[in-house]
Amino acid sequence: MLRLTPVCAKSFAAQALSVGIADSRGSIEREGLGDGSELPELTIEVPRQQLAPIAISDFCLDPTGSIETVAGPDNRPRPESLTIPAVVSAHVSLTCSNGEAVEVAYSSHPLDVVLICEAPGSGE
Repeated sequence: MLRLTPVCAKSFAAQALSVGIADSRGSIEREGLGDGSELPELTIEVPRQQLAPIAISDFCLDPTGSIETVAGPDNRPRPESLTIPAVVSAHVSLTCSNGEAVEVAYSSHPLDVVLICEAPGSGE
């Protein structure tokens, strides 16, 4: 989850907020931004096909190729999740206007990906 607190310069009002992650986009226009006292929520779902391949060795697998979420063949616990830092970036732009001028602020934030090991038939 990425939480933003968009703020325009004094005497400027937010006109639009746009967020892009990989090839997925979302935006909120002025009406949805309100007066800024309560931030709106924007959800962007990024299909796995838009993520670059991630090289993972033996995560969630025992040597026979079956899913092993509790312990490996050597009886050591295997991780049930794995966080990979900065796999993708969220690109954010905030458009602000005061009626005479328009300003656009850009920002980029790295996002982690969390892989979760699930037993067959237990989820998606």
